[in-house]
Amino acid sequence: MKLSDAILSPAVAAGIAIVAALGAILRFVFTNQKKIAVLEARYDDIKYLLKEMRDEQKELRRDVQNLARK
Repeated sequence: MKLSDAILSPAVAAGIAIVAALGAILRFVFTNQKKIAVLEARYDDIKYLLKEMRDEQKELRRDVQNLARK
């Protein structure tokens, strides 16, 4: 084994490890961004449903109060 092979092999291995680590970090970041977008969409849907339910409750409350007055 030559001295250049002894230096080159670990350098190549380190370079591959660095590229793999960067790829894993980028995949992790983009996956988290997608998850955040999905969660925000679900939050908006839930917020809309809650608003509808509250409006319906207000209407029911008014109807009950009107019936109680009669």
